[in-house]
Amino acid sequence: MSDNVLATRKRTLGQMKRLTIMTPSAVAEHLIDELVERGVTEYTITECKGGGRQRAEGPLLQRTRSVRLEVLVPTTKAAALIEFLRSEILPEFMATVCLETVEVLRSTDFE
Repeated sequence: MSDNVLATRKRTLGQMKRLTIMTPSAVAEHLIDELVERGVTEYTITECKGGGRQRAEGPLLQRTRSVRLEVLVPTTKAAALIEFLRSEILPEFMATVCLETVEVLRSTDFE
């Protein structure tokens, strides 16, 4: 195994957190700006469609254009991002937030 930081084959994978946010498309740009301001360096956006209750108003399965926003962050940043989403984003915007532990090659790219 190579010790070079850019080598594909490393002795171990680095543990990180994958933060996934599903939200209406209209919220995405604002959310990205806020996440970048808080230290997120890379993200992926996928357009999607979905349905669900919209704060118990309207049809049960109201369909909206949405995005799935995924970011990989060091474990040390994850708690602060979750708190930001909980206190500043979720009270104003519809979103579903998931946090998972993942193993990543070249995890130092995300620090």
